[in-house]
Amino acid sequence: MLLFFIMLKFDGMEQQIISDIIKKYQSEFSEELVISNRQSVGGGCISHSVKLETNHGLFFLKWNANTPDDLFVREAESLRELGEAEQSDLISQSL
Repeated sequence: MLLFFIMLKFDGMEQQIISDIIKKYQSEFSEELVISNRQSVGGGCISHSVKLETNHGLFFLKWNANTPDDLFVREAESLRELGEAEQSDLISQSL
């Protein structure tokens, strides 16, 4: 399964944000980016998020207009670190 994370500091309605993303990243794909399904994702209380199913894989889109400018940059760095950590390291550090 292919999953991309797109985290942006954005203000606006969900549909407009998704349209803006498609326009911005269309040149990254060899063919038109088509969204076949969109599902709101819960679990957080600070930012808005949706899962997008497309002809180029799954995308996780997260946005918030009322956060520090580097919030999503720091979150992405943390997720990269967690992804690089070995499972045994995560278990031993949490105990």
